[in-house]
Amino acid sequence: YGQYSCSAGYSYGQPDLRVDEVDNRFASGQGFSDCDLITVYDLYNYAEPMYTCGPNCPSFYALNDAVSSWEIKD
Repeated sequence: YGQYSCSAGYSYGQPDLRVDEVDNRFASGQGFSDCDLITVYDLYNYAEPMYTCGPNCPSFYALNDAVSSWEIKD
């Protein structure tokens, strides 16, 4: 959970999943802290191709196990 709730000025993300040793290991996601827009990216530093979905994503479809950065916002 995020330290603060998502708002127009506050979001969460990770520009490089290699840092956490989980690069290319995500196929689904769920938002918390009032965050309701998940965007995952195939490349580092939020570079496209990308996929965006709501707060509950049972699949990232073409980006399943190919996510290298992500962000979530209100």
